[in-house]
Amino acid sequence: MPQGIRSGSVTKQKSQNVIQSPTTPTQQYGLPTPERRITTPVVIIPKLSPSQREEYVDYTLSLSEEEKEKRHAERKPRTKQPRASSHAGLSDSRQQEKSQAALRRFLQIVASIFAADDQLQPDTSGVVSSSTGDYFIAADTDDETAHALAQGVQSELESLLQQITSGGLFPEVPFDTIIQFQKLCESGLHLAEGLEAGVRELSGEEDIETWLRKIPVIDAGLRTSRLLLMIINGGREEKQIYSEEILQSILNLLKNTLDGVVIPVIELRSTGSGEALFRALASQKQPITTLFGHATRILQLLATLIAGEGLTESAVTTIEFLTIGLIFVENAHSEKDSVLGVHRCDRLRVVAMDVLVQAFSTYNEHQAFIFDEVLTSLEKLPVTRQKARQYRLPDGKAIQLVSALIMRLIQSSSVASKKRKRAGKVNGEIADIHSHAEDTHMADTNSDVSDELPGVVHQLSTITQPLLDIAQKNAQYVVHFLVSRALKSTKTGDDPYRTLLDIFTEDFLVAMESPSWPSAETLLRCLLSNMVGLVGGEKSNAPAKNMALDLLGLMGAALSDTLSQLRRAAKSLENGEAEVDQQLISMTELYLAGELEEQSLVAADGPYSLILADHHSTDEVVRTAKTFHVLQWAARICSGLETVREIEEDLRQQLDAAQLVHSLAVGEQQVSDLE
Repeated sequence: MPQGIRSGSVTKQKSQNVIQSPTTPTQQYGLPTPERRITTPVVIIPKLSPSQREEYVDYTLSLSEEEKEKRHAERKPRTKQPRASSHAGLSDSRQQEKSQAALRRFLQIVASIFAADDQLQPDTSGVVSSSTGDYFIAADTDDETAHALAQGVQSELESLLQQITSGGLFPEVPFDTIIQFQKLCESGLHLAEGLEAGVRELSGEEDIETWLRKIPVIDAGLRTSRLLLMIINGGREEKQIYSEEILQSILNLLKNTLDGVVIPVIELRSTGSGEALFRALASQKQPITTLFGHATRILQLLATLIAGEGLTESAVTTIEFLTIGLIFVENAHSEKDSVLGVHRCDRLRVVAMDVLVQAFSTYNEHQAFIFDEVLTSLEKLPVTRQKARQYRLPDGKAIQLVSALIMRLIQSSSVASKKRKRAGKVNGEIADIHSHAEDTHMADTNSDVSDELPGVVHQLSTITQPLLDIAQKNAQYVVHFLVSRALKSTKTGDDPYRTLLDIFTEDFLVAMESPSWPSAETLLRCLLSNMVGLVGGEKSNAPAKNMALDLLGLMGAALSDTLSQLRRAAKSLENGEAEVDQQLISMTELYLAGELEEQSLVAADGPYSLILADHHSTDEVVRTAKTFHVLQWAARICSGLETVREIEEDLRQQLDAAQLVHSLAVGEQQVSDLE
């Protein structure tokens, strides 16, 4: 029977206790000695007596008025900018001091941990030093015993690591110290990795008690995983730190936790066959909540590691499978039906979506695989609208989490393509375009700028159009999959995909109203084209045409509502005094009248510029949305300039033809005059 965490031979560290080393480990392991408090000498000047004050003379009384004004002006601060800079420098200095203090504290604790680890070996009497209880806990199972870092120590080390890495001081941690610390953590990680702690098989109080005794071991392993991932994400260049064995153990433990505890707990309901287990686990919320927190944090750290391309192909694939499994878990739609609450479960699923999108953006070769896995998992989705929509948009409206995922993947397509080309190359090409434009602007004013323009347009189009093509291709793939499955459902009478297509369409229409989801419009345009083709297709059967007409009506009604909202929004700005308000009113009136010209849309002060200026968030959805808007803006500019160039070319040809005709006419006239 698993013993969990022993409370006899080792003592748990209280969070408020200060960790102290029983020896002098900083000298033993060659680490920097922590600085001691330094007392700064201060000179105290005694106050003057009244008789002494009388001996002082105010020399300013002998100065002229001009000299007094000059000295007064010299004492006055000239501007407030130097003071602000001074405060900024002081703040940076204080932050650096905090990072240095965190580094010293981190090295001190690690040295003490190494010393305590040495004392874990029993002496000749077979007794283990009791001082090790400040740093370690003993985790027992039926077959093995291991020592893991105490909870208080791990929490403090995490906090210190965060301060050290944010201050850029992690490279100052000795390499040997990092490697030794990683090896020290492996035993507890491996013990938790091999432990079976699934909740599906629990059937009685005895099983639940046995399961609860395993939780501290898993908890210690997950805490260790967090600490090790923070070290790996620290930005060190030594390859030995990025241990594939450690990463694989972390992924194995995470998989066991998700498959054995997290997903079954999310799926449990207060009624039905799992009612008894639901009540039993609901009474043990604290340890389960802790495991959920660990899983969430580990996924966030893995997303950071993915962004740095620090994982093997097999590890990335494992993470993709884990996150897709979490995304498609059906969460409860009411608090009473959830063991831990709907919000906490949804939070974990949203983080899983963030990780999957990060993998999609970083590893371009995984795009097709991710899309296939997501789309083939759609059959797991609930077809009841109330249960399906649990992802909240900023305006409070709800859509499916999978709808948000699909739109984020479409918007991230351009980011993924940029990764494939490598950011340096793309940025270099953009810089060349800017340089070329500046050279054109600085050229002789008598030169024809239109002769230089085609080169700039070609370079811009070469960068932006492939990125938009990838997003368009992915959107078409998604729409084709949904429509083809819906058509098959219509033929067989089994309508889950038909209902899902309606839900997805409604979600895209809701998201289309927000500038943060430009991919919604791309998906809807693809769907519109597909439905028009079904309606006009000679080979389309009656059910297919009916489905197409239903969706076209749904989209038409939503667009009509959007235009009504646009009119109301413009009317609400009529009393606005800001220049941008009047500009929006003017553009809206022109658009509703069908008179808004293309050059107004792509102008430097047009709608694209306004959208980009209004989005300053660091949120990943907003960031990819801005990229998508920029690409669309660039594509419309290139298209417009290409049209202008073609018109100019036609005019030149017509002018050449006119000149030729004129020459021929003049020649004929001269011949006629001679005759």
